[in-house]
Amino acid sequence: MRLDIDSDLNLNRSLQTNLVLDGMNPYHVMTLTRHKSVQSFRRYTQAADRQAAEAAFYETKRRKRKMADEMEP
Repeated sequence: MRLDIDSDLNLNRSLQTNLVLDGMNPYHVMTLTRHKSVQSFRRYTQAADRQAAEAAFYETKRRKRKMADEMEP
């Protein structure tokens, strides 16, 4: 049974986003998904960038809080 086009696109977008979030080289993902331009590929992986930026932000806050806690007597 064939999925409709919208479902296929959402599945493809999810796959690409998850591969990037899991640490796979974005250029390898781009090659596997046969994107010819970085610009078209980036439309699919913007969610991964947002999630990675948020994770980095919270990790920085966590480390800063831990350092402050360690300095308290």
